[in-house]
Amino acid sequence: MQKILITAASIAALLLSGCASQPTSTFETFQAQDLNGLLTSGQYVQKADNFFVINDSSG
Repeated sequence: MQKILITAASIAALLLSGCASQPTSTFETFQAQDLNGLLTSGQYVQKADNFFVINDSSG
């Protein structure tokens, strides 16, 4: 009985520690560009009314 309990606890500990040690991904910081000059000169024209960003982080 005690041998089964120790085996089950060891397997559970290995599974939990394996899932916890995955590295997290980091993104570079976003650097915005100044578009005010292009907007005022008319070189930049709006082509869409809506814009959606879909982030699928499932891996």
